[in-house]
Amino acid sequence: MNWRGSVAVVVALALAGPAAAQEERQEERGDDPTTSASRPRSIAATARGRAMIRVDGRLDEAVWDDAEVGQNFVERSPDPGADPPVDTRFRVLFDADALYVGLEMMLLPGEEVRALELRRDNFRIYSDDAVTLKFDVAHDHRNTVGFAVTPANTQLDYVAVDNGRTFRGEYDAVWESATTVLDDRWVAEVRIPLPALGIPAGESHRVVGFNVTRDHNERFATDDWSHLPPEFGPVSALNYGELTGLELEGGQPFTAIPYVLFGWETPDPGAPVEQNARARAGGDVRMRFGEDIWTEATILTDFSQVDIDNQAINLNRFPLFFPEKRPFFINGLDIFEFGEAQNSQLFFSRRIGLDDDGEEVPMWGGAKVYGHAGAFGFGILDVMTGDPNTNWGVARLRGNVGEAGYIGVMATARNNLEGLPAGADPDERTEGYALGVDSTLRFLDEERLELTGSASATDDAVREGSDFADHFSGTARLRYRGHNVRPEASFLFVGDDYDPELGFVFRRGIAQPRAEMAYVAFPDALGLRDLRLAAAGRLRRTSDFRTDLGGDATLSLDVNWPAWGFDLAGGYEADVVEPGDEFDLLDRIPIEAGRYDGVFAEYGIYASSRLNPNASFRYRATSAFFGGVRQSFTLAGGASFGPHFRLAGTVVQSFIAIPSYNGEKALTVNARITVAPTTLLAFDWVVQLNDQRRETTSLLRMRWRYLPGSDIFFVYRHDVPYDCYGETAPCETAVALTLKASFRFDALL
Repeated sequence: MNWRGSVAVVVALALAGPAAAQEERQEERGDDPTTSASRPRSIAATARGRAMIRVDGRLDEAVWDDAEVGQNFVERSPDPGADPPVDTRFRVLFDADALYVGLEMMLLPGEEVRALELRRDNFRIYSDDAVTLKFDVAHDHRNTVGFAVTPANTQLDYVAVDNGRTFRGEYDAVWESATTVLDDRWVAEVRIPLPALGIPAGESHRVVGFNVTRDHNERFATDDWSHLPPEFGPVSALNYGELTGLELEGGQPFTAIPYVLFGWETPDPGAPVEQNARARAGGDVRMRFGEDIWTEATILTDFSQVDIDNQAINLNRFPLFFPEKRPFFINGLDIFEFGEAQNSQLFFSRRIGLDDDGEEVPMWGGAKVYGHAGAFGFGILDVMTGDPNTNWGVARLRGNVGEAGYIGVMATARNNLEGLPAGADPDERTEGYALGVDSTLRFLDEERLELTGSASATDDAVREGSDFADHFSGTARLRYRGHNVRPEASFLFVGDDYDPELGFVFRRGIAQPRAEMAYVAFPDALGLRDLRLAAAGRLRRTSDFRTDLGGDATLSLDVNWPAWGFDLAGGYEADVVEPGDEFDLLDRIPIEAGRYDGVFAEYGIYASSRLNPNASFRYRATSAFFGGVRQSFTLAGGASFGPHFRLAGTVVQSFIAIPSYNGEKALTVNARITVAPTTLLAFDWVVQLNDQRRETTSLLRMRWRYLPGSDIFFVYRHDVPYDCYGETAPCETAVALTLKASFRFDALL
């Protein structure tokens, strides 16, 4: 055995300790680790045949009795690996068009189910009783399409990329469900058309990754059919079971979603009112070619129905990050992911169709092709926007390596088709290009050891006279997801002039190593669910490694019971503002170049979202805030008054004391009132306050799903400056009204 083999054996033995300890703990309490949590799961789907299935939540058709039963769920929380005190059972049927899943969730004696959330596509359904179907369609142990339903028949669908690295609820599919609540159980019957899953047709005996998760509110518990160790997260396709026996035939699925829109905005001063009325029609189409290749097109795209971003105040010199919410960019997301989220991303779709302030610019249309062919995944995206007319393009290729691993390349391009505007700097470029490679490898001890990395550069790196390192970014991360011990190490490099036209960069000109060691325990004492003790450290240097830019060292403790928990953290932090990077904090407080260091402390306490009402509170104080002190308070909470009315909100208040600027404050408020008469109709009233913009925003949105996949939206938005309150004279407020109707058409060609 060579030295590499010896090291591998030593590491494997050291890291296997926590898993062995878990098995020993299971044996002590009477569990059999070889037949419960650690057993691979598989279930065969049964052909529906000539039987007619009525999706009514009753499972009274005879074909359900003939199907194989999935049961013997395993608890993930609060006691990982335990056998739940109540049963959950399911069966799977299929025909040429869809999968059918029938589920029975048994109840404790005297238990009443919780079903307070009626708003579709809302992750708050996991505060209720819920059951989720999770499909790894490509069976590549990386990506998940999820479908969840509650006893009130409230639906949620989502996609999760790379075992939870990215999670998107904006994914929208057409599927059916019905539920029934009985004395001893609640029942769900689900029909999922093949296009909603993206399952290729025409392949006999297809196998897909599959799991079923039950969230049981009465016990504050989560149970899985195929056990998901907590350290892997709720959408770890690495740990799914298998759904076998599928024999699927049929044509190519085709979807068209045209829309019409009518809107009006407050006219500009002196402009005729009629100039601010608008009418538009457009839509999207989607179709599959071949086994697993999808194409989508959009024209005159509109995203007025998408939720507005929460108000946030930037208390630093680096950009704020807001996630993508627009549906066209969600499909195929697993293919287009690249880089370290919120730090250095070669492709960040919010750069397309939105300006730096998050305001929409015209999106004339776009197209994308993505999918899988054998061991390869690929994607091509091309979009045209206006103001000015600009073309944005992305190309992606990725090849599978080992279990859930891959190596890939990506190229991006931006071209201003109108050239430079009059008076522009002649050195300004009308185009920008970038190229990168990335990889994820998983191995050792059931794929618990994960190595990810990426490297990318903009086209300036190869221009004559340019320094390659200035236009380069690289990331690397090595982590081990042990049951108890979870070490992690990472390195981030971003050149001084790295600026991908379609990407997101938090900070340029840094070389940043980081390390963390966490220990998670699951003690059988005091009713605890778990506790986590972690130590982490980070250093920052300039990209030439010559100058210190600060860093931090943190020690933290998280203690969690099923219904509530608290956390404590403290340490040292330092930040260096380099000469030439001076800035004005809050646009009025000058921050000079220099080193700013000190200590910080924070604590938080929360009540589980499974409680009603629920709330959380967090406080943080630091003496390293640009030569002064910053204190921040965050209060969040919500309450449901029956299933039809909910009030929720978040308040963030910061107090800043900097020499010569004591007593500065920054406040944001985000509040929402939801009225949901049914699961198909909901009204949201969002009120936002930002005391730095000195403005309040009020948004009223109605969503009516009048047919499966077809919606009518009414949106009213009103922006009011602080100066308007209490004034009797006319005030320049901004009002926008939008009425949008879409219709979804599905067919097999």
